[in-house]
Order: sequence, then C-alpha cells, then structure tokens
Amino acid sequence: MPRIFALKGPQGSGKSKTLKGVCEKLLDAFPRANICAVLNIKKGTTIGIESNNHVGQTERSLKLFLNERCDVIVCATSTRGISVKAVKSTFAKRKITWLDLPKSASESAKKKARRAMVDKIFKKVNTIVK
Repeated sequence: MPRIFALKGPQGSGKSKTLKGVCEKLLDAFPRANICAVLNIKKGTTIGIESNNHVGQTERSLKLFLNERCDVIVCATSTRGISVKAVKSTFAKRKITWLDLPKSASESAKKKARRAMVDKIFKKVNTIVK
C-alpha cells in the first residue's frame, strides 16, 4: 500500500510551488532517478515525459501518456530494441521525431551535447505549447 502525502492549503498559499520544490529537491538528492511525469502546462495542454528506457517502462509510460491525452510526449529510447519498438508500434500512424544524442568520449563533451539537446527539445516543445 503506497504512502500518500496530501498537501492542504487555501487557494494561493503555494501548494503547487511547494510540491515543485519537493520534486527539484528529490531530483537533486537522487540524480540517477528516472522521471515519468505528466505536466499540465496550460489549460488543455499536457506533456508526458519519461526518462527511463528499461524493458516495459517505456510501454507503460506511453500508455499512461495516451490515456492522459498528452499533446506532447518526450521519451528516452535506446538506439534499437524494445523501447524503440514500443514507440514505433504505439505511434505507427503518427509522425515520430527521432532525436539522436551522440556518444561522446569525454565527460565535458557529453555535458555539452546534453545541454544542446535540452535546448533543442525545449524549443521544439515550446513551439507546440504556445
């Protein structure tokens, strides 16, 4: 049975900002944590994001995102295998934009590539959300 923590407070008291802060602290404390989230950006606009590409997780998250009617889905996949097949089969009749993160030799090159990809994905998502 899961533990549930329900933050109560009147409108405008900062519940959302508080829980966003908890999420940030958890990600800082557990940098290897994977993300599976549905973000409600604007009225009627939702984004599904999954950082884990392990067996079964991608499929579960894609089903969740479809059930939540996400307008945008961003997920991690390997270069081939089950997670790629899950995306292809789930979205067989939709356009998939594949983004390639290169394998870099040095840690600084990896960080630079990640920062560039973060910006690229953010820009692509932001054009849809606006």
